[in-house]
Amino acid sequence: MRIALVTDWFHPRVGGIEKHVLSLALRLRARGHDARVITPWPGPDTVSGIPVERIHVRLVPGLGVSLNPWRLARRLRRVLEAGEFDVIHGHLSFGSTASMVSVYLGSKASIPVLTTLHSVFRRLGWVYVLAQPILRWRQWPFRATAVSDVVAEDVRWLAPGRPIELLQNAIDPAEWTIQRGPPESGRLRLVAASRLQRRKRVDALLRIFARLREEVGPTVEVTLEIIGDGPDRSKLERLCNSLSVGDSVRFLGNGTAEDVRALLSRGDVFANACVLESFGLAALEALSCGIPVVARSEGGVGSFIAHGENGVLLASDSEMLSALVELATSPEALARLRTGASAGIPAANTWDTLLDRHLEIYRELMEPTPVSYTP
Repeated sequence: MRIALVTDWFHPRVGGIEKHVLSLALRLRARGHDARVITPWPGPDTVSGIPVERIHVRLVPGLGVSLNPWRLARRLRRVLEAGEFDVIHGHLSFGSTASMVSVYLGSKASIPVLTTLHSVFRRLGWVYVLAQPILRWRQWPFRATAVSDVVAEDVRWLAPGRPIELLQNAIDPAEWTIQRGPPESGRLRLVAASRLQRRKRVDALLRIFARLREEVGPTVEVTLEIIGDGPDRSKLERLCNSLSVGDSVRFLGNGTAEDVRALLSRGDVFANACVLESFGLAALEALSCGIPVVARSEGGVGSFIAHGENGVLLASDSEMLSALVELATSPEALARLRTGASAGIPAANTWDTLLDRHLEIYRELMEPTPVSYTP
């Protein structure tokens, strides 16, 4: 099969979509399929041996959205025609111009199209509602999937009646198994992995951390290490200083998978305060390493975290603070979650399961019966 994986953001940019698309491409090619990434994001023509077609257009600084979608469409059409693809798989977040255009072009060229929604849209979804009378995108023949039930429920109102299937993110547990020692008495090491931007609420995590230090006092040493980068890094570093926690918080910047594993190897708890987390790939990696997760309950982390067993899911920042205080002051509570986390991740979130499901959907799309939808 010749498969076009279309994404607006890709390496060298680092994030959940970028990691997922690269992992999917690597595994598809390992199975003998010709998977190629198509993206307007600038970078090299190959990444980890994966061919990457870069669509050269001007992008909005900081967003990666094309300034000229018509030029993007012309150039993307030429790439799709030259590639003679059997299936187009568009990976969508809010503002995914290239992925949306690929869905349109695929429908015009009678190429089967699968879309996977990677983001929670909330009120931003009205942009797509307002675009419907012009683009008539609801009539395009494509199969829709989402990385979590949270995302599926969030976007279902945008296209009433269209089925949205679950097609979660995945990892290989063998790549996320580490050696960890027992927790140190009188110490709690928090770790996080996130793009440093407003949507991820790293500022909220820092405020929770500052309160945590106040609550536990000098009896427990608490630290926080964050791997990842983004436009808000300087602002977050200034916030640390204003909260007087700069001596206990480390910003590590972007890192490789090995850097992430090294961070997880010295962590006791993975923390995530984002309320718009569509899935939580970094949290899944932490769980695979046996680290319990403390996160907000609104996001997709609940797809693989069982509250009170391998982590805790909280409805507010104040509840998140209380949970962390308990874990910092009660070795028994932390031990219970570590035991639950040691069981690893659900089989549904492994590539052994998810790659087969991707291929099954691709083959179904290539069957003579087209995808139909009546709004």
